[in-house]
Amino acid sequence: MHVLMIPSWYPAGPGDIAGSFFREQAETLAAAGYRVGVLAPRLVSLTDLGRARPRSGVAWTREADLVVGRLDLVQWVPRARTLEAGLVGGRLGSVNRALAAYVERFGRPDVLHAQSLYPGGYLAGVLSRRWGIAWVLTEHRSLDHLRVLTHAGARREAAVVSGAAVRCGVSRGHADHLARRFGPAGGPWEVLHDLVPDPGRASHAPRPDGPPVVGHLSNLAPVKRPDLVVDAFVRARRDLPGARLAIAGPLEGEAGRRIRDLVGASGGRDSIDLLGVLPRADVPSFLARLDALLMPSDSETFGVAAAEALAQGTPVVATRTWGSADVVGPGDGILIGPRGDRGDGVVSAGLASALVDVLTSHEGGVADREARRDRALHRFGPEAFVARSDEVYREALR
Repeated sequence: MHVLMIPSWYPAGPGDIAGSFFREQAETLAAAGYRVGVLAPRLVSLTDLGRARPRSGVAWTREADLVVGRLDLVQWVPRARTLEAGLVGGRLGSVNRALAAYVERFGRPDVLHAQSLYPGGYLAGVLSRRWGIAWVLTEHRSLDHLRVLTHAGARREAAVVSGAAVRCGVSRGHADHLARRFGPAGGPWEVLHDLVPDPGRASHAPRPDGPPVVGHLSNLAPVKRPDLVVDAFVRARRDLPGARLAIAGPLEGEAGRRIRDLVGASGGRDSIDLLGVLPRADVPSFLARLDALLMPSDSETFGVAAAEALAQGTPVVATRTWGSADVVGPGDGILIGPRGDRGDGVVSAGLASALVDVLTSHEGGVADREARRDRALHRFGPEAFVARSDEVYREALR
């Protein structure tokens, strides 16, 4: 089967981690025998225009086993939701020429797979109508921060969504949320879980009597609740002498300033290590050396970090979100919540208690970690992802 993926964001180069999971999904399908191309749009703001001219067309190149084309789309109206008119429509000729060049060189795709609605879904929608190719939409965001401001805009958005042959969220709760957002006009929503790559089991040093290591991995945005990470750890440390917390995430900009302030004001700053952004290749070993991963997010559509931790055998303590409810099963850790109207102090105390329970339980041995890893890969690993993707594509072609 021949699939052209249209991700809404994509790594700019080998070392870029933004959208790296889209690249990993495409590479996994290619490794499984699919013919895979990637049309990667990049939104260019008016500020960006002052620094460099946008690409005038698309250059299709080979990147590892993938054919990748990059397309610049100038966003004349910041955060505009009428993308089909103001953004995609303005470049429709370029978009069509890009696909024509791809078809001439690499053949006609059987399916277009858009990763998130803005702008990938809009691109896939116009290309599907122009070329008569079925398209699939996998949404990765809640879209709560991308609200349409008018009834007409909401109808246009639902019309674009309904044009997809299959629509998927990345967890059951996420799919149900999207079905409510778009209503009956948007059509039914299924589940296509995110991929958890299998780089192999990284080594984990057993700690029969040593102090435990708790970890957190995210972009440290407010929705990831780094404040609860620090506070819950400091609370738990009262019952876990010598415990350490390792936080992986950006130390530059506002996120970096905020996490440094949180750690500096905490009572456990001497026990907290700020690691900065980890190269993608270093993530498995980081997760493997942890005794628990702490993820107190307000919202997770899937929860890649939690799933990847489980794939290294590491238990997870998290707030109950759409994603964590799907990812963290029996024997995988403890979920706290739903949060509801409870204050941060109550949530933090619950997370701390759960950390202590996980770290003092008898489920930290090699056999338990191997069982955790096997469960995670069975549900979210490459074979599971390829099999479910194949079901979605074949449904789209019926």
